[in-house]
Amino acid sequence: MRRSMLLVATLAVSLGACGKADMFSAHPDMVAKASGQELPAERVAEILTSVKGISLDPVAANFVANLWVDYTLLAQKLVAGDAMTDSLFIREAMWTEVASYQAGQFFDSLMAARDPLSAEKLDSAITASGMINIQHVLVSVEQDAAEAQRVAARRKIDGILAQARAGADFAELARVHSEDPGSAEGGGYYGPVPRGQFVPAFDSVSFALEPGGISDVVPTQFGFHIIRRLTDEESRPRFEEAFQGPLINGMEEAYYAELRESKKLKVASNAVPLAKEALLDLDANINGTKKLVTYSGGAVTVADFVRWIRAQTNDPVQGPQMLQDMQQTPDSNMQLGLQQMGERFLFLKEAEAAGMDLTPEQWTEVREMFVGTIDSIKADLQLTDDAIDPNASEADRRAAAAMKVDQFFDRMVTGQSRLRLLPGMLSWSLRSSGDYGVNPAGAARAIELAQAKQAVEGGAAGGMPGGAIQPAPGGPPVGNGTP
Repeated sequence: MRRSMLLVATLAVSLGACGKADMFSAHPDMVAKASGQELPAERVAEILTSVKGISLDPVAANFVANLWVDYTLLAQKLVAGDAMTDSLFIREAMWTEVASYQAGQFFDSLMAARDPLSAEKLDSAITASGMINIQHVLVSVEQDAAEAQRVAARRKIDGILAQARAGADFAELARVHSEDPGSAEGGGYYGPVPRGQFVPAFDSVSFALEPGGISDVVPTQFGFHIIRRLTDEESRPRFEEAFQGPLINGMEEAYYAELRESKKLKVASNAVPLAKEALLDLDANINGTKKLVTYSGGAVTVADFVRWIRAQTNDPVQGPQMLQDMQQTPDSNMQLGLQQMGERFLFLKEAEAAGMDLTPEQWTEVREMFVGTIDSIKADLQLTDDAIDPNASEADRRAAAAMKVDQFFDRMVTGQSRLRLLPGMLSWSLRSSGDYGVNPAGAARAIELAQAKQAVEGGAAGGMPGGAIQPAPGGPPVGNGTP
């Protein structure tokens, strides 16, 4: 069972000035730099005015700049001969997925040891609930339908009933014939349900059925139904799933409370202002050493906090807005969020100490996910071996890679290519070791140039970053559903 590992309170901030702005003190017309390449304000203005409906504001300029940084760092790394196949690099780039598997295994082991829902507890819970599990098929008929329609509907439901009583798979009958939009696709299942859940006619027949029994045709204001009550054997896993969630949630909270107490976990008195300062510029705090949360034998630092926030907001499309929302988080919620982050940080430490790691199958899945996405992005960038001559000089290869990134942006703004996000935490990994920066003054200059160009052309801007730049179907393997 994979549990949520990331910060669960509502935190965040404006992406704002990202990167090492001091790189630009003498270059107010430069928006970003990465791996020796430069992104002029004039180029950003050109991109902004090429996307229909985009808003000419700092959010849009930073969106373009940070996207360019990520693609440039990746392209330059590739042409330098780094295939990024090192296991340690992939583990870091896919940190959220790796952490999800580790924490999931540890959580399962904890729950198994504590036996949250034994057979005896489940039997007692089923008996006490008074609930049942059913399937049904509906042939709908409007209450004011003509007699001919009612006769046709009745003939249809009678035929389905005959098939059900002859031993046909009831779930398949529901999927093929039922006109109940809430249950047909799932095989007609409802449950566990208490008495009184449905309209009286349907309810009374359902609860009168013996386990495994099939009803006669049941007329209601919705049409004609056939109801089947699940056998006790079929019902048991459905009851277990329904009852286990609240029990596990309670045990999870109890475990975190024990962890807080045993490890003497404490949020530092200055943690909230430190966290909010870090949120204003994640990249500048990527190696922050100040302590936000302390516990016996260690601490959660600003760098740890930034890593977790980056994992949540790594999507260049949605991330900036999430960060803006986080900046407005009340201090009390931030305090709670930092405590919860500390608990989950400790949980991962406990999982690692217990030797929890990916199975060979899980590691293969993570690795293939990473490599497949990288190959796809390389193809989108047209950064193939025949396009980048391995015999060319390093300077020529770097220039060619920069041109490929530039051409890719041209294709994106015209709708010929769709945005592909970097997988997992690859952006974080690239930035941790890369030379890059985004210049607020340069971004402001790009906005001025774009507004001037738009005014001359008589254009009107509106909306959020969008237009032709939209994520490709499916997106990257992001760890929002982590353990």
